[in-house]
Amino acid sequence: MSVRPAIVLLATLIKAGGMAAQTTAPPPAAHAQPDPLRLAAAPPSLAQLGFNLQPGWWLGVQLGYFNLWNGTWHTGTIHKEFGLLGTPLQAWELRTLEHRHSADAIHRYDVEGWVGAATVARGFANGVVVALEVPWMEVGAPHWDALAWRFHGAVGLDQARRDWFPRGQTVVYAYYGGSVIEGWQELNGTALADVTLSASGPLGVFLGGAQRWGVALQAPTGERGTLAGSGGWDGGVRWGVQWHGSRHRMTAAAGYTWLDRGGSFLGARRSHTAHAQVAVAYRPGERTWIDLAARADTSPLRQFSPSAVGRGAVALTLGVARPLGPGGWVTFAVGENLPMLGAAPDFTLNLALSLTLPDGQ
Repeated sequence: MSVRPAIVLLATLIKAGGMAAQTTAPPPAAHAQPDPLRLAAAPPSLAQLGFNLQPGWWLGVQLGYFNLWNGTWHTGTIHKEFGLLGTPLQAWELRTLEHRHSADAIHRYDVEGWVGAATVARGFANGVVVALEVPWMEVGAPHWDALAWRFHGAVGLDQARRDWFPRGQTVVYAYYGGSVIEGWQELNGTALADVTLSASGPLGVFLGGAQRWGVALQAPTGERGTLAGSGGWDGGVRWGVQWHGSRHRMTAAAGYTWLDRGGSFLGARRSHTAHAQVAVAYRPGERTWIDLAARADTSPLRQFSPSAVGRGAVALTLGVARPLGPGGWVTFAVGENLPMLGAAPDFTLNLALSLTLPDGQ
């Protein structure tokens, strides 16, 4: 799937927005941050917990842009040493680094692209919700690297050596202890990613908040050896609690994911992951909701490298949601990772649409 069919699907949901009864609040954190390093590692989302979903159908689609630039000092230093500033990073430079600094943890991530997902969920009278999420990924487009360059220049931030390399190159590289993860332009293109089936249900009330349990299973439908597929069956457990009023809502969640030892990240063995997140929404007017979310994730490469590749990452997301007729919502969000922690997209842009079709409507 390319970007154009996804836009058509977004427009279809907008048109269908007037067909169902309006919900009282938008889906919590419907703008899950796209992350190419974790897409095929059963990433959690609040949508997997099914909060506020009444008996009936729920349809959602999202389209997210990600831009990831993260690395150690090594690649920039050798690039400058050989007088290659402004030219693409080359494989022989990495081999030289591995020889010179064999005891170091070295990495360079330079990836941009899109992550899209279509989700269908069914809510039952007993509070159980079953959902199927079908994601896809496009790597190597649309060449919006200049957004980061211009933003850093406008606010006086360091370019982190972005301007030492040309825009548009795809590199996923990590080295430690003689082991290597490496991917170049062959990662570019569009592909179906690993699909996720989830189920959730009520757990009762805790300190005035509604608790829910959740389980998720990700199937190896994406192509192994790419960022879209792991080749393994990954599964996890989720828990969440939500407090809400007429103008506010707070959701907290946590969970653990077991990553199949038979799967891999570009050939590297993965570690099980844990996560925790919180999302706070407020309605300042009659129709607009503002949502601020934060999520911390451990890295599926935790045992591969002690550098940012293996450290936990924290991402912040700010979203604005508006109703689209009765039953429909549209959310636009921007995301940013916290620097000096684990590797994650520097910034993301996300558009999400959802439509609720309650039973009996």
